[in-house]
Amino acid sequence: MANSKKKHKPSYDIGEKIGGRYLIHDALMGNMGEVFLCLDIERNYPFALKTFQKKYLDNPGLKESFLREVAIWIALEKHPNIVRCFYMDTIDDRPFMFLEWVASDIGRGTDLRSWIENKPIELQAALQVAIDICHGLIQANKKEPGIVHRDLKPGNILIAQGMVAKITDFGLASVVKGSKLPIDIDEFSPLGDQSIVREGEMVGTPAYMSPEQWRAEELDVRADIYAMGCVLYEMLTGRMPYFGDTLEGFFIGHVTQPPPTLPPELNYPSAINSVILRCMAKNKDDRFSSFSDLKYALVDLYMGLFNSDPRLLDDTVEFSAFDYNYRGFTYDRMDMYEEALADYTRAINLDSTFVMAYNNRGAAYERLREYEKALADYTMAIEADPTMALAYYNRGNVYSKMKRQLAAIEDYTSALQIDPRLTRAYVNRGSEYYALGKPQEARADFSSAIFTEPTYAKAYINRGVIYDRLKMYDKALEDYTRAIELTPNDPDVYFNRGLTYYNTQRYQEALADFTKVIELNPEDMAAYYYHGLCEAQIKPPPEKKGSAISRAINALKQREEKKDK
Repeated sequence: MANSKKKHKPSYDIGEKIGGRYLIHDALMGNMGEVFLCLDIERNYPFALKTFQKKYLDNPGLKESFLREVAIWIALEKHPNIVRCFYMDTIDDRPFMFLEWVASDIGRGTDLRSWIENKPIELQAALQVAIDICHGLIQANKKEPGIVHRDLKPGNILIAQGMVAKITDFGLASVVKGSKLPIDIDEFSPLGDQSIVREGEMVGTPAYMSPEQWRAEELDVRADIYAMGCVLYEMLTGRMPYFGDTLEGFFIGHVTQPPPTLPPELNYPSAINSVILRCMAKNKDDRFSSFSDLKYALVDLYMGLFNSDPRLLDDTVEFSAFDYNYRGFTYDRMDMYEEALADYTRAINLDSTFVMAYNNRGAAYERLREYEKALADYTMAIEADPTMALAYYNRGNVYSKMKRQLAAIEDYTSALQIDPRLTRAYVNRGSEYYALGKPQEARADFSSAIFTEPTYAKAYINRGVIYDRLKMYDKALEDYTRAIELTPNDPDVYFNRGLTYYNTQRYQEALADFTKVIELNPEDMAAYYYHGLCEAQIKPPPEKKGSAISRAINALKQREEKKDK
């Protein structure tokens, strides 16, 4: 009996802005992911932002696996038959892939699944789509030898205007496998077109899985060739080669039953049957050995049947400065700084006025602590575009790390003159004022940051420190409490508030805060020390007072010993 598919509401609605910048035109839900078709309002550029559904984001291995596989997708570079992956970024504490927004013909769906809709596709068009897919996978194996898509199916083949096929979701099967996402099979449709997980391992999509996928064996490109045979069969017949009401039904079909032949009433040439049967051979050694071999067979068929060459799009387009900059951005986010620097430099060599590439390369140098090189790049960005607040802000950060406080303050001030909403610049300038012994100026900046962004916890924490120094303890407690509401798992804020309670002889509240610090960070020796002092002040029985003080002294000794090490 068919299970009903659960509906999930997307994390953002149409008309909202992701990160305050990407205006959502449409929201699409998959069985694990979400895709938002957006306009980058700063650059007036369309993107498809893809991420996982919120319920999967707490998975500890997801982000690392996500980054690794996105890097592989980006390395495939630019090809007309592959959906372009520009870069990865983290927005609102969740990872997003920035993909090409594929526009389909008016009145038709975006993916091949919607084009089939239980009816065959005309033979010439079906062969052209199959040849397009081969071209895309040939490119993939050229750039990443041995790459296996693992989840090739109509839903992962987008159809652009002019019925150009583009393969999407490279590496996402590996993301699911690598992070062991706990997918609930009960959520999936019995139609076999949704990805499944068995015993924590990504298997694929039932209607397109090769026998070796069902057996959880090592996969190579021939698993994708098997899936391509299934897709071609479905394009020509309007139905999947095997169908089952249960996973076991699909298993029996793909593992034990012979590949289906095209229905005779459709009157397809026998040569097409031969290609499909070879793609879907149970023994992978009997299949085409590569997508190049399969492409040649399909092209021969096409030319023989239609007396013309199939369409071949230009796949020699070189990377632009824009492309290198965004790929470098993703390498940067993966801490692959040498690769990032190389791409930023390529972008600058192609376009010496590319401000963002200078800024990004400066940030990479900054993370490598090559501060003079970072300063040079930020300065180049500022000279190319004196209205770029971010470049002033970043250069100010470098001056701060070099202990050049006055220069840092000057740059933060320039950034704020250009963009008064740049909250981080207020906070960082306030920190510089505090380091120079100017608490009033520092407090004013932290207050400005809070006015600009009322949920910025760091501004409350820093202003609380200022109030502490000025002995305005009630206001300090208010700020620390607000920061705790915003970041309830930050042990440092509890520690700061605990100290303020302790210094105002509110030992019971201080004890509760130091207890929370120890819960969040059992290695914090200072928290044990003050915890013991609080216990001693709360008038315990005499025999316990000494033990509390002893614990405090021992904790302090351990803290100092740890520092010495």
